[in-house]
Amino acid sequence: MGNTVRSTKQFKGTFFKRLIRESLIFSCLNKFSDRFVKFFSGSIFYLIFCGSDETDIFFKNGFIGRIFSKINTEKRLIRPAKVFISNGVEKSHIVKYYRRIINMLLSAAIRFYGILFCIIGVYGTGIYLAKKFSYITTIPNDNELIWSAILIIIGTPMLFSGKSLVTTLKVSRFFRLVFINILGINEMYLKEQKKPQSYGTFAFVLGTILGVSTIFISLSSIILSILITVLCATVLFAPEFGLLLTILLYPLASVKLLAILLISSSISFILKVLRAKRNLRFKTADIFVLLFMLYIIAVGLFSGNGGQVRALYLVCYLFVYFLISNLIVSEQLIRKSLYSVCLGAVAGCLLFILHHITSDSDNIFLDSLLYSLDSSLINIDSFGYFLVMLIPICLALFKIRKRRSEKAGLLVLIVMTVVCIIIKEDSIIFTSAFIAVFIYSVFAFKKPITIFAIFAFIFWAVYFLLPFIPFMNKIYIINSVNAVNNDIGRLIFTFLLSGIGMGDQMLISGLNRIGANNNINSLGLYEKLLTQGGIFFLAVFVLAVFFILQRVFYCNFKCNNIKINYISAAFTAVIIMFLILGIGYDMWEYLRIYMLFWIVCGMVSAIKNVHERSVYLREGNTSDEGI
Repeated sequence: MGNTVRSTKQFKGTFFKRLIRESLIFSCLNKFSDRFVKFFSGSIFYLIFCGSDETDIFFKNGFIGRIFSKINTEKRLIRPAKVFISNGVEKSHIVKYYRRIINMLLSAAIRFYGILFCIIGVYGTGIYLAKKFSYITTIPNDNELIWSAILIIIGTPMLFSGKSLVTTLKVSRFFRLVFINILGINEMYLKEQKKPQSYGTFAFVLGTILGVSTIFISLSSIILSILITVLCATVLFAPEFGLLLTILLYPLASVKLLAILLISSSISFILKVLRAKRNLRFKTADIFVLLFMLYIIAVGLFSGNGGQVRALYLVCYLFVYFLISNLIVSEQLIRKSLYSVCLGAVAGCLLFILHHITSDSDNIFLDSLLYSLDSSLINIDSFGYFLVMLIPICLALFKIRKRRSEKAGLLVLIVMTVVCIIIKEDSIIFTSAFIAVFIYSVFAFKKPITIFAIFAFIFWAVYFLLPFIPFMNKIYIINSVNAVNNDIGRLIFTFLLSGIGMGDQMLISGLNRIGANNNINSLGLYEKLLTQGGIFFLAVFVLAVFFILQRVFYCNFKCNNIKINYISAAFTAVIIMFLILGIGYDMWEYLRIYMLFWIVCGMVSAIKNVHERSVYLREGNTSDEGI
């Protein structure tokens, strides 16, 4: 009886799916799709685009690999150097004092921080009032009094707590949700070394020094300096935290703040590698990405001031690829990184919609909030490209997650993303989003002919209904597309081998050297790479992208993990869509989209490395059981 009821429920739940799948049209399309996929899996293209392992083995056993294997660099050079450096660093006084300070701050009672905050707040209030009623100094800012009151309000209840900071953080739901479950702080780091102590005298002296310094320095600057110090110390302690925080703040933070986070995370990672606490791995794709980075440095050195600064930013943002591919070493960290992308996207979409709704209002609080986000992604034209890249990732996560709360949150994010795309009113963004969803569906469900038929029907339906849909009719207004100037072709041909360098000044000087007009239209990404660094610059980039595509296609077609298949399908859609848009648009004009591209590529390498590690461990366990 129970089986009958269960089968009836199953039949009811899958009635519409069975109705669609068992229809004559879809069954024929699915058969043709299966034959097409089977034909592709036996062709030379499958070997070329899915041969990531074969490529790595070829480079490992190649000429350079044989040289390194004969020299035995791992045992003779790398490992002794690691042991020597790690021993020197671990025994240094800097690391000893650093650990002592961290342990003291973690084991300090909450009362210590309450005393510190209250003393700073009291001094800040007194100095504000002294400046307010004094005719000697200038009138202080009212924000100083607000910050002082906030410190006193926060510090007062902390005076009555004798628990240590470690114990408080362990039981804090907010800390566990944000810093452990999302930002990757390892709970094993939170170890209480000794009994909590108040350090009342030290807190009073430190609070007095910081409070008196508000005479010369604003209290907000002192608070910001303390927060930056705590943030840098946390990043040095756990580089994964800095990386995931960078991904989380990607749509919100300024370009400089993202660069600072990446630099601090890179320094922390390098120190961890030197201390033998993290591993640095190089596959074939990583080698060509490294060559591309070296090429950027070489091109930037021979450019003007503007080109050198831009090359510095490009190199800094390119480090995110190596950080992700080497620090994201488990499925749990992959999930946290994807959650960080989604949470940052939720905040970005909410602020973008809020900015659109309140653009004509005179609310002081909203204006100050939106003014603080002027340098963020939501106020830049490239936000539409971020939305295009976001949709396939959200669809893949919605497919693989099982919890209803997660599915509901992802559904809300998808709806918000679509709303933001409509608000953008850009036909290129809308069409790109449609194509990105199509590419994701093809690689996710592996029914190319069926998916093509469905999307062709949707395309023609939207095309004929276009005049009757208000927002669609507004989006697809006839839009003029600038053609590429013929002078750019002459410039590329003249400097095909060497390039002209980075920056608009170098481009203008190159045009003047060939006697061309300075007024040029926008360039595509590949034309920009050709003009900046020549044919070899573009070739290195193409090879790096090709080997990254090899890795993502391997995860999509050869991995037997359904979750990896869907996520890799989303990343495939993002990379292919980026390459398609690069034909007519300079996708690296905005540094954030450049960074987003390497974030996606780094995630591809990380997923491939995690899969290789899981297969290696599984085969090792199987062999041990056989023995």
